[in-house]
Amino acid sequence: MNAQRRPDPEHPPSAIVDSERARQERDEAITSCNARRAALGLPPLEPEKIARFVMLDEEIAARAAASRRYDEQKQAERKAAEQQATRSAAEILAARIDGIKKAAQEREATPAAPEGPQRATGADIPAQEKQRKIVNLPIIPTTARAVVNEIASSALFAAIQGKDRKLVKDMPVAATGKTQMFFTGELLNQDDHDVFMQLVYLASAEPLGAYVPVSGHSLLKALGRGTSGKEHQQLDAEIKRLKNAGVEIKAGRYTYIGSLIHDAIKNEVSGHWIYRLNENLLSLYGASGYTLIDWEQRKRLKGKDLARWLQLEIARHAVPFPVKVETLREKCGSQAKELRVFRQSLKQSLVTLQAEGHIAAWLIDESDLVHIDRGAALTTSQRRSLASPSKR
Repeated sequence: MNAQRRPDPEHPPSAIVDSERARQERDEAITSCNARRAALGLPPLEPEKIARFVMLDEEIAARAAASRRYDEQKQAERKAAEQQATRSAAEILAARIDGIKKAAQEREATPAAPEGPQRATGADIPAQEKQRKIVNLPIIPTTARAVVNEIASSALFAAIQGKDRKLVKDMPVAATGKTQMFFTGELLNQDDHDVFMQLVYLASAEPLGAYVPVSGHSLLKALGRGTSGKEHQQLDAEIKRLKNAGVEIKAGRYTYIGSLIHDAIKNEVSGHWIYRLNENLLSLYGASGYTLIDWEQRKRLKGKDLARWLQLEIARHAVPFPVKVETLREKCGSQAKELRVFRQSLKQSLVTLQAEGHIAAWLIDESDLVHIDRGAALTTSQRRSLASPSKR
């Protein structure tokens, strides 16, 4: 019995058949050529020429086969890499979800601390106690976004362009009243604030501390931006800045120290994100700690940094107090060194806000005080507040 021939991966059956067919066609071509030469009274092709012809033909065929195998191998490697990347992202997500479920089960199984002498009585109980009672961020309407009042009136998200960013450490941030802020990281601007407000809006529909899924494409669309590769790169950088930012906010009885985003994971193949906000941010979103702003109006101010900062600062006040131009320059984090240059930008921004309906009128008086009348831009709750008698 003849031994069964093993298949050769370099020369599969189909390749052998093709080679035999090519050899047969070559022999027929040589025979036909010699017949035509004989009809013309010419001698047949010399064996040396035939040998060179055969060698050249075989070399061309071998190179074509090698090129075909190389392309097939590279295609298989790319497909395997894509499958591996998809599996890796899915495994990461699955591990994260399992960790979340396990942590939730452990929290449910942990008995509550007994009340008695061992509890601290003289110190304030910070945001942890609130988190056990409130498990969600405030409900935010689809047409609005929430901005923290203390942040809106500060230079945390400054009125600067991307080219003016710089790395800082424990930098004091201009804020209002007794609020104190310090910042470490790459300076944030109003583009970063838009992304943060959108991430807070999406997270408000999920339990506090849960991972929130969102595609980069839908996030850019919600921000009113394009969806090209350049916009996706900008979004990636903004999420990274929000994650790496170190913020310290001392407001009232509490001090918040942490980042704005706890962590984020991106699937590089699909472009989808999952992220989790810092749970301690809840202390900043108390009943009177935030203001809702019109999101469509906000998007129409795209690219106008000072106008966007002013929109948030003005929106939190039913009747804005007159403010010095120099004070506004400090609070918004403007990089304008000369006050007259900032004053000109301020006037242009106020004209823009008036045209968009954010304010009804404005005036800079001889004392350099900025007066603003909001007119019909007041929210329903602000109108109610102005109509109700003062509590004594």
